[in-house]
Amino acid sequence: MLTSARLRAAAGLGALACALAGASPAAARSSCATQVNAAAGGLALARLTAAVKSCTQSPSGICFLVHSRAVRARSLKGCKGALLQTLFGNRCVAREPGCAPGTVAGPDDVARCLACSVPPEVDCATAALFASVNLPLSCGAVTAAPAATAVPQVAAKTKKKKKKKKGPNAQKCLDTLARELGRTAQQDLRAALRGQTPGGALRSSKLGPPCGKRIPDTLGYQGCPGALGCAPDADASRAGFERCANCLLGAAAVAVAARTRPGLCGNGKLDPPGERCESDDVCTLPLHCGPPSPHITQCTCFDPCGDGIVEPYEQCDPAATVTGCDAQSSCLASGAHACTCVTYPRFALVANAGAGDDTVSLFRVDVSNGTLVPSGWARGGGMPQAVALDPLARFAYVADKTDNAVTMLTFDRVTGALGALGSIPAGLGPTDVAVDPSGRFVYVPNSNPLASTISAYAIDARTGVLAEIAGSPFPAGMGPTALAIHPSGTFLFALAEGGTALERLGIDPTSGTLGAPLVVFNPTGAAGLVLDSTGRVLLVADQAANLVRAYVVDAGGGIAAAAPVAAGTGPVAAAVAPGSRFAYVASATSGDVFAFRLDPSIGALVPLGSVPAGANPSAVAVDPSGAFVYVSLRDAAEVASFAVDAASGGLVRTGTSRARLGPGPMVFTKGGTPVTRVPAFTYVANQGSNDVSVFHVDSTTGALAASGKSNAGAAPSAVAAHPSGRFVYVTNQTGGTISTYTVTNGTGALTAGAAAPTDPTPVSIAVDPGGFYAYVATRGPGNNLRSYLIDGASGALAPLQTQTNVVPPAAVLVDPTGRFLYVADDTINMVTAYVIIPGSGLLSLRGTVATGMSPGALAAHPSGRFLYVANATSNDVRAYDIVGVGAGSGLITPIGGSVAAGTRPRTLAVDPSGRFLYAGNPGSLDNSDPGSNDVSIFTIGADGGLAPLDTLPVGEKPTALVVDPSGRFVYVASATFDDALAYTIAPNGTLTGGKSVPAGADPVAIAVVGTIN
Repeated sequence: MLTSARLRAAAGLGALACALAGASPAAARSSCATQVNAAAGGLALARLTAAVKSCTQSPSGICFLVHSRAVRARSLKGCKGALLQTLFGNRCVAREPGCAPGTVAGPDDVARCLACSVPPEVDCATAALFASVNLPLSCGAVTAAPAATAVPQVAAKTKKKKKKKKGPNAQKCLDTLARELGRTAQQDLRAALRGQTPGGALRSSKLGPPCGKRIPDTLGYQGCPGALGCAPDADASRAGFERCANCLLGAAAVAVAARTRPGLCGNGKLDPPGERCESDDVCTLPLHCGPPSPHITQCTCFDPCGDGIVEPYEQCDPAATVTGCDAQSSCLASGAHACTCVTYPRFALVANAGAGDDTVSLFRVDVSNGTLVPSGWARGGGMPQAVALDPLARFAYVADKTDNAVTMLTFDRVTGALGALGSIPAGLGPTDVAVDPSGRFVYVPNSNPLASTISAYAIDARTGVLAEIAGSPFPAGMGPTALAIHPSGTFLFALAEGGTALERLGIDPTSGTLGAPLVVFNPTGAAGLVLDSTGRVLLVADQAANLVRAYVVDAGGGIAAAAPVAAGTGPVAAAVAPGSRFAYVASATSGDVFAFRLDPSIGALVPLGSVPAGANPSAVAVDPSGAFVYVSLRDAAEVASFAVDAASGGLVRTGTSRARLGPGPMVFTKGGTPVTRVPAFTYVANQGSNDVSVFHVDSTTGALAASGKSNAGAAPSAVAAHPSGRFVYVTNQTGGTISTYTVTNGTGALTAGAAAPTDPTPVSIAVDPGGFYAYVATRGPGNNLRSYLIDGASGALAPLQTQTNVVPPAAVLVDPTGRFLYVADDTINMVTAYVIIPGSGLLSLRGTVATGMSPGALAAHPSGRFLYVANATSNDVRAYDIVGVGAGSGLITPIGGSVAAGTRPRTLAVDPSGRFLYAGNPGSLDNSDPGSNDVSIFTIGADGGLAPLDTLPVGEKPTALVVDPSGRFVYVASATFDDALAYTIAPNGTLTGGKSVPAGADPVAIAVVGTIN
């Protein structure tokens, strides 16, 4: 006999079933339950009808995306008060695409929740019946879809007279099928949510008259494809259709119950108010238990990618491309039934282990040509050896060898911003870091022979913070140095014993603990290893033997060696392209990268040749598209880029990007869209009116619209934006201060913070690309160069150092890698170079280089390889190569001779693509020299050299100009007319337009804040 508590629980479960499936349990007698029943039932039927019609009209289209969401809140007036708690627990748990969970507090919320609760497996059943060539992700794995067979047309028999009797009719058949499918689906769902076996069935008596013995060709049914665990069946008759439909709808009902009903995850545990995913959850269908959400604790069983490869916390992988996700997309499970293909920008992270550098570099990737553009950096620990991202690219983990720790970072997949999470101790000498495919565990080998262990950590799914697993660190062979985790997450391989032992360690998928190491092979002296994406082939770079060794891996971790292949001298790292067709090996001593064709079935490697990379390659990686290969060049502090021939797998050198010291292993995000920055706000410092003009930028046209002004100090002279776009800094020349502003998100309005004191007469300010430091040049007593530490939360500046300059500086600039700082000294015709000391931001004088007459403006190439100097008195611009490494690193060497500009060039800007340079020529500010009042335009060659392109007349005295982050617009400040002008950059680099908007009095500096589009 049921207790009263159990009766209440049963009534609550019946009401939930009513809310989700349109059921009408006897326990639900309230007006709200009745209204919800009517609304949900009608909604399910409307969705079925719409999906059936869409699928039959376009059987090859993605018909399962049809949604019917019309629920009127006024029809749910009975849903209020305590009834909501009974029906919904005051929380909508719907997981439909585009629907967010939320509080259910009234009829409007009930309507929203209902519109998001119609079971998506209905889409699978409908598409499987009418559009089996393009099944939705809610279908899961398809066992073996039968080949499409044409339904033979039955020729009409010749009659003396054509009968007018009613016969099969496509439209009537369609309407009848929609009604019958809706009725059967609701019947099955009602049973499944009550814990009963679905037993609904299509009624032959209803289908017969309009549909005949066969399903008409116009409805597109070609047999059951075997989705949702149903057996494939090529029978395209009405009877075959009925069998298929009954199986699909019943299986869909079970899938919905497994997703929505507590306690059905397979572990027998119930965690009110909903079922949180447990590590031992097992789903009975070909589905998987999804990750817990901070908002929803319902257990969700699903295979969102539909690729038949079920992984913990399922993610789309290359095998899922058939379901609509392309190879460049990063797929996220947005619901219990779907994998939403979200294409993010592509970024690369590189661990920098150079002496004292101790950072992780961020690069944005131009997906059109593979170019890496330095885009900031984050602090690591001592000598970062490797960096890894979790599968969703939300967190990054860095193995810090000398700190014996793992640095934890947050990662923004849209902007690429890195944030600090702290560090956690590891063993002695960690040299690698690997995240398991489920995104739950992190493993780090501790290479010091006194340790000879592997540390294991659990990832907090919400915060990314690591916690060491019980029993960690786990024993390994002597001095383990590198790891490779199998895609199954059940075992990993490790190199130990100085690279002479290849070990396998089992992984407990529940706890993450490691089993005892087992030596499976003995290389000569390996330095690196990698598994292909399927886990079928393991490649080992055997540095001592100058070979790359391939092994075929079975499901249990057993390996069979294939024939080794020569790979230059000193191979240190290997990478496998997506699809496992090609492999690449970097050889340190010979300085080459070798390409191979890979047969993953037998592990055979066929050499395709090699290309020079550079001195001492330390790592190699293939981007997620498989179109580009990258090699870290540790000695040169660069990353070399290569394009992959899609047919042959061969490599062609495409470029080189400057990095920080000691670049090593790198990791890429899966995003496939370009990192498109668009202008959001423009700021103009007005020296005459002591304020900053704020303009909103139309990201499509580039037009400026005034949106207010903010007070500054006395005679503002320069403006700079923080790389995050959150802060803006203005130097006040007469006041001897630096104004700090916070940018209001959405409007661009500036909120003033505390002004930072500086020396008298500040004239220029630069912020390092990592956003940690700011540098200010002053022309007052002392002619100083001031360094400041930036508070990441408030943007406030704290003094770090004062560097005394011998002459009054005119401009200051930090290179894109954040390693060097340059000061233009216009009274002695020199550019002074400083090294920015990693970790402290302090400056160390490197030396001076003679330039033209009166250098007053600086600009850097986005690659970080070149510097440009505008010389006001000699009326020219000069290009310089930045020395990347060695005793002279940071110094500049001339590229060719000077190139003529207009009269007295005072401002410079390079477009983000690195193809064009713009110089503003205002003459002298005291009007003693009227100047040419134009903009000189130059093209930039592959070697960084300049060639004149065009000259554009502009308003009087173009005192400042800037190229927007998208590279489509140029903004010019005109001191004579007190305005700002907007120009559009043509594909060839020339400028058009020139519409002006009023600024303040005597504008002298301009900056643009952009966002990622």
